Amino acid sequence: MPERSQAEVVDASFKSDLEAQAIQGIKQLMSKTVQDERETSAEELLSIAVATFNQRDLVRGFSPTQHVLGVNPDTTGSYVQLPEGREQEPVLNNPAEEFKREARLRAEAEKSLAEWNAQQRIQRALNSRTRPDNTYYPGDLVYFWRTQESNKSKKQPGTNQGRFLGPARVLAMETRKDDAGQRRPAHAIWCVRGRSLIKCSPEQLRLASQREELIEALSEKEATPWTFTRLAEEVGGNQYQDVSNEIPTVEEWARAQDPTQEAPPRRYRIVAKRPQTEMSPGDQEMPEDLESGTSQPSSLRRVEPQEPQHGLHTQASHWRDEVRQSAWVAEQTCFWTDSGAAVEVEVAVPESRRGLDSMTRDMQSYFVGALKRKAVEVSERRLSPADRERFQEAKGVEVKNFIAAQAFEALPEHLKPNREQAVGMRWILTWKVKEDGSVKPKARAVLLGYQDPGYEHRATTAPVMTRQTRQLMLQLAANKHWRLMKGDVSGAFLQGRTYPTELYCVPCDEICQAMGINPGSITRLKKACYGLVDAPLEWYKTVANFFSSLGLEKLWIDRVCRSPGAAETAAAVNGEDMLYYVRYQWSEMIYGKVDLRHPNKTVSKVPGYVITDSRNVYDKLATAMFSVNGAEKKANIELMGLKEAQEATGVIMRWVHSEAQLANALTKAQQHRELELYYRMQHQWRIVEDTEMKSARKRKNEGLEPLQ
Repeated sequence: MPERSQAEVVDASFKSDLEAQAIQGIKQLMSKTVQDERETSAEELLSIAVATFNQRDLVRGFSPTQHVLGVNPDTTGSYVQLPEGREQEPVLNNPAEEFKREARLRAEAEKSLAEWNAQQRIQRALNSRTRPDNTYYPGDLVYFWRTQESNKSKKQPGTNQGRFLGPARVLAMETRKDDAGQRRPAHAIWCVRGRSLIKCSPEQLRLASQREELIEALSEKEATPWTFTRLAEEVGGNQYQDVSNEIPTVEEWARAQDPTQEAPPRRYRIVAKRPQTEMSPGDQEMPEDLESGTSQPSSLRRVEPQEPQHGLHTQASHWRDEVRQSAWVAEQTCFWTDSGAAVEVEVAVPESRRGLDSMTRDMQSYFVGALKRKAVEVSERRLSPADRERFQEAKGVEVKNFIAAQAFEALPEHLKPNREQAVGMRWILTWKVKEDGSVKPKARAVLLGYQDPGYEHRATTAPVMTRQTRQLMLQLAANKHWRLMKGDVSGAFLQGRTYPTELYCVPCDEICQAMGINPGSITRLKKACYGLVDAPLEWYKTVANFFSSLGLEKLWIDRVCRSPGAAETAAAVNGEDMLYYVRYQWSEMIYGKVDLRHPNKTVSKVPGYVITDSRNVYDKLATAMFSVNGAEKKANIELMGLKEAQEATGVIMRWVHSEAQLANALTKAQQHRELELYYRMQHQWRIVEDTEMKSARKRKNEGLEPLQ
């Protein structure tokens, strides 16, 4: 047993001693047993686990209890042999229930022990395979295995399920005393790479070859510090990275030694409207499903005749090399491969003097406005006889919809109000473009809502899905693997509920003729038709009532307040306000009902990040307290709200340089490089982590890419 004043370092599974394995087995038995009896105390679980090991585990054919006492206990747990004809009765408050409970716990413990023994046998069989067993010394140049690099999963394209990174210098090896009192290396090796202190295990390290050592010595980079003095001066000793759990399998280790499987494929980018050039045989992309090599790694100190290139192991590949070729260019079509292909966009020039002046004053705005016009109302008087006949058919379809929906109710003469209290109606005729490019006539009968006598007393707004809610719903559907469907409701407002208030209308002549009443007759409105100010609200209430009858609940989200301030400060504060709203809505969508009196608890369930490129804002929020005095007093007061959000909701602040800030493309004029790169990367972005917090100009002078 270790002394109380010392801390013992446990080795890997294939180097663990018997004591460590026994402790692990006891823990597993206790964990499996407590799953059935949640109220069992830790003392009772430990007693059952130890007793099961002592009575059921076999050592040279006998249990430990038999080795010590010479006999196993009977069914009651007694070791004393009573005279024949007498049975010992246990002293229990409730013999039947407690005996069943103890028997059930012992059965579960024995089952867990059998699983543990089988697991240990399998583990010993796996550990009996040949493993690289090297002895490392301080100063050795090594490469370490990583299954993840740059926050990318091991299954993501661009990484072949892990690779060797480096080089790194061995700083020290932890040691421990064996049974004979001799000190031997433990399962922890400390390495230094650049400004990072890394904790590794021997199974994930390999020694650098002579060629790699020579290339590292001839490189122009500053030598990696590997002494404790230089480590304390240049790196610092308060942070380290633990990667000791990322141990490669034998197949991965063998695959990493094969240059044909480690070399990244060459990619080509099409930059013009011409067919892609043919690749030479040596430049073709390698298949992804290459079988792993079966050769074992040889001595890593020996110079091999087919050593992979230095760039394959000494430096990680650039992030742009890991983006698929299809992300950089669009799929080619036969039309665009023709060098003489062209597209014509025709915009009519206005005929009036006023229109010409507007076009010449701002040509760009005129073309944008002209391209936005999708549906223009048609004058029925200027139609040709053939087109007028087509629109008459379209009117007939609309009239049938009104009649089928029973939108109007005919009134007797004594119930008709004054004509001043009735709302008029008119036709809107447009050409609708179909998918094949042809057009078809569309007729819509709308009420003249501005003539409504109670216009000022009616609700003119209706809840609609915002773009943010739509994106959150799409993200939730992607996470839950839901299937989304969309559709168009024909004559939606006519299918709504009965109009709740009294409103009178004079329908179009075609509708009056279909109803069998005189043209210009006054009718009572039964449906919220197109043109009424509250028609969208009535349709929303119809849909909401139907969904409520199915047991669905609508979201209740309060809008957040916004306040002015300095540009950078206001951007951070307003961004956190929007983030607060998104986190609240996402939490309600994921976790269900929320507590309106404690919204911070709801928001805290969803992690949130505010990313800024302002050093001033980041430095103030990175400190525990900051003063609100000085020239930036008003801006600091604004930041106090964001500082409070850090403590109340756990929002995390991150800093990136200006060229890695994706929001610049949306807030700054004539800067769309980030947005174009975002599209080429298939809507993916990287948050650059720079411990030195170098500016974009300084990084550019040093030859660093924006997202490197």
